[in-house]
Amino acid sequence: MPDSAGVIASTGKSGRELFTLDDRDQHLYQVGSMGCTSGMALGVALNSDRKVFALDGDGDRIVLCDEKGRVIDGDQILGLLAGHWQDIGELRHPAIVATVISNLGLDQYLAGRGIKLARTQVGARYVSERMRETGINLAAEAAGHLV
Repeated sequence: MPDSAGVIASTGKSGRELFTLDDRDQHLYQVGSMGCTSGMALGVALNSDRKVFALDGDGDRIVLCDEKGRVIDGDQILGLLAGHWQDIGELRHPAIVATVISNLGLDQYLAGRGIKLARTQVGARYVSERMRETGINLAAEAAGHLV
């Protein structure tokens, strides 16, 4: 993460750890749900020249905005992680799990890298079940929920 990036975190475990390990002037810790932090992150990104990261309380959901306020969604994050994990040998199977609402761009990117996409119903429960059934070790939902 660039030193100039802003982080907006709700006050759960991830926010407390961020405060303890890497607090910076441009970080904001907010009481509230992920819905609140992601909207605030978008506002900061649209009104400054910073990259902005929004973290929920337990650290399993992330929303990223670039310096122009463009949202980098869960499918994009999942694609980047899958490619990186493949490159460094961390992807146990040449496959990941995502839900039925993941977009065609993710399919095309993964296919170009030889990574299969296993789809499930929407919900972390279904994603987690598929991971256990298959041994796949990387999954996410389009909303940025990493499993």
